[in-house]
Amino acid sequence: MRYYDPNNNRLVYVKSRANERFWDEHWGRMDASILYKPIVSPSNFVVNTTGKHLPTKSLILEGGAGLAQNSWNLHLSGYRTIALDFTPKTIDFVKRYRPEVQPTLGDVRNLPLQDESIDGYWSLGVIEHFYDGYDEILSEMRRVIRKDGYLFLTFPHISKLRQIKVRKGLYEIWPGNGDLVANFYQFALDQHRVIEAFGVYEFKLILKKCFDGVKGFKDEIRTGKSCMQAIYDGGTQKTKLVRRLLDKLLRPWASHMVLMVFKRQTSGIAL
Repeated sequence: MRYYDPNNNRLVYVKSRANERFWDEHWGRMDASILYKPIVSPSNFVVNTTGKHLPTKSLILEGGAGLAQNSWNLHLSGYRTIALDFTPKTIDFVKRYRPEVQPTLGDVRNLPLQDESIDGYWSLGVIEHFYDGYDEILSEMRRVIRKDGYLFLTFPHISKLRQIKVRKGLYEIWPGNGDLVANFYQFALDQHRVIEAFGVYEFKLILKKCFDGVKGFKDEIRTGKSCMQAIYDGGTQKTKLVRRLLDKLLRPWASHMVLMVFKRQTSGIAL
């Protein structure tokens, strides 16, 4: 279920609270032989984005790494990695299968790292899961990333399609009551507010890219939803090709996620 929060221009998803139990159950269904492939795909999104901004041997933190597939691909590509997550079972799994990525138990709001100790930080779909906001996460990002280092951030956002639905009043208004808050899952955030918030903490936006257009479209429609779901699942080579083509058409106005790359600035700000 989704609601619109007019005070913050964001969607509120109510499903199941994204706590330790939720993620243990989610990641517990994964197969290590499928997760950790020996070769990185030439089209790998995380590796290719990182390579445009940081040289190999750079130290990359993945905050909220889950089972650390992305850290593993970065490791294979010549980067040093720290795969951090807050669920002990998940970290134990990664330690057992891929200790090379430095699996680390920790909280993205209180990182067990020294000031300005990393070159880059990947935050893939993390900040939207905190109902009380991401200020503490952002403060820690600023603390641990070196000056002129990079932050790679993804989150669900208010796409043009979602903006249209907001204007037409097609979402229920978020009441913010106790029962719904208890089952809060994530937000779809206003990207302009995110850029402004990160700018206060010395992060300059240098790249913005919307993606996951098929998901963003299928989640917002009623007619044809099952057909779009089949395309999104991509079980055959034909449906995978259709998905890639559709994604190019849909992502400029219906994307589910946005990637932002920020550079940590050198000017001092008292925070």
